[in-house]
Amino acid sequence: ADLDINALPDSVDNRIFATPIRNQGLCGACWGFSTAAATEVAFNKANGYRHPVGSKTPSQWFSTQELIDCSHGPNGTHEGARKFTGTRGCLGGWPLTAMKYYVDNGAVFDYYYTFDATNGKQCKTPTFNSDQKLKPISDAQLIINKGNTSAAVLLMKAVIATHGAFGTIINTLEDFQFWQGGIYDNPKCTPAFDHAVAVVGYGKGLS
Repeated sequence: ADLDINALPDSVDNRIFATPIRNQGLCGACWGFSTAAATEVAFNKANGYRHPVGSKTPSQWFSTQELIDCSHGPNGTHEGARKFTGTRGCLGGWPLTAMKYYVDNGAVFDYYYTFDATNGKQCKTPTFNSDQKLKPISDAQLIINKGNTSAAVLLMKAVIATHGAFGTIINTLEDFQFWQGGIYDNPKCTPAFDHAVAVVGYGKGLS
């Protein structure tokens, strides 16, 4: 049955479908980690695969190194075309490009294509067989807030309630690296994009 967007639950917590938070180190590929994490949750929720928070099963992780090596987006020079699509591996990128890569090419498991925080390597995806990769999603959509924040938030909540997660980009300051839980709310934040994350739930609680 279709979801009534006006009757969404007050809170949703999909961490039971999430893999552990991973350390990207000095590699600026938050866009890849965000995409892998959100896609893992969506795939696990759709298939009923539950992972206790904190479990370490790399065979269930999707490779971020694959995205760094293989997901590049358009190489054009028009800034508008590259704004939300071009990627430069550990030098930055956009989740939309990575999502599109998963739709078109599937995802290799991290167990086989491990993260090593390096740039410029040849894409190894064609060398893996069907037991080492899968197609976790069939489509991906971009949600843009065009001045109607309430509508955008409602749509994002609907995505979480139905599909489990989505990737987004937030503004962070130096204190974000010490954040451990609760609602991150620094009044000095701006609308600028600088860090991609996966959103796996919503609500008004502080945990």
